[in-house]
Amino acid sequence: MAWGPFAAGGVDHESTSNSNTGTDLFVFAGGTFKVTHTGKSMSQSGNAKTCFVEFIDKGTYKLSGGTGKYEGISGHGTFIVTAIGIAPKTKAGTCNQNANPVAFQQIISASGPVSLP
Repeated sequence: MAWGPFAAGGVDHESTSNSNTGTDLFVFAGGTFKVTHTGKSMSQSGNAKTCFVEFIDKGTYKLSGGTGKYEGISGHGTFIVTAIGIAPKTKAGTCNQNANPVAFQQIISASGPVSLP
């Protein structure tokens, strides 16, 4: 969900970049736009007994490439991504950090000016 100069629910198609910079495609009913983001600081913690993990990433973003209702969109700012999850356990009882999580929640909070023509 996004709000500000517009309010809409949509989907973030995340980039598969392995670096701290990537470009996601945000898709809404009335169009799309790109969000290029650069992580500036990252932290991760976990509990080996419960397999609970927490990930926090902070950085900057820039909006571009709008289509449909978002044609000409521009903006920039800062973001914080907070993700928590529970990793599955292996047969040996250890946490498998490489497998899909049993439960997962991610919240992206971003702020900065956005302009639509």
